Amino acid sequence: MIERLMTKIFAILLLLMSFSASATPFKIGVYSEYPFSNGVEARFGILPTPVEIKIKVGALAPGYIMGGSEALLEANRINVEQAIIFDNAYEEGFHFEISLGSKIPKISRQLYFDFGYAMIRGDGHLPPADTLSLISHGRPVRNLGPSKENYELGLKGDIHFFQGSLGYLIPINKVIDIKAELSLKHGFHSSIEAEYGPRLYKDALSKRFDEAQKDALNSVPVLPSVTVGVNYGIDL
Repeated sequence: MIERLMTKIFAILLLLMSFSASATPFKIGVYSEYPFSNGVEARFGILPTPVEIKIKVGALAPGYIMGGSEALLEANRINVEQAIIFDNAYEEGFHFEISLGSKIPKISRQLYFDFGYAMIRGDGHLPPADTLSLISHGRPVRNLGPSKENYELGLKGDIHFFQGSLGYLIPINKVIDIKAELSLKHGFHSSIEAEYGPRLYKDALSKRFDEAQKDALNSVPVLPSVTVGVNYGIDL
């Protein structure tokens, strides 16, 4: 499903680029998006239309993700187990985004919007003590053998989003601008895999945590994020 969606998106982008003029406006820059990632961003103008392609690739920022899950926990939008999953399944990994957008000159030449697709993919682990507490709901753990204290719970997860953004550009000079952007993301697909001891435990925990992550996305159908960045523009 995800592979077919990505293939269609790239086919549309290639079609749009085939209509562009020889001199293509191009911007490259760095960004920081809370509560997800820090990374690089590229924008391609599709001349003679006002349409732009935006591509972002970044490294997940664990501090950002922990801050976001803590805020959702305090707002009673997710529970403790779901917060633990987000904090630890996305300790490291990457964030990818691709979207189409345009400036809104009738309102302001600095205002723009875009719509597209984003995903995060990460992995991490829980230390043995937290693992045993989590899988047993605080009850004594049995039948794991004498080496149970050496177990760590590994987690690998991904979340896929549809998103829309509204941003504002602050020109510094003819080629450099600063941007501020508000995005709303809707998670439409997710999965998570647990790695823990025997296959029986691995399968059971994977199912449990996958359901917990899906329940969290259902309880937070729209997730806001805020981005700031600096772009440098050139003509290709």
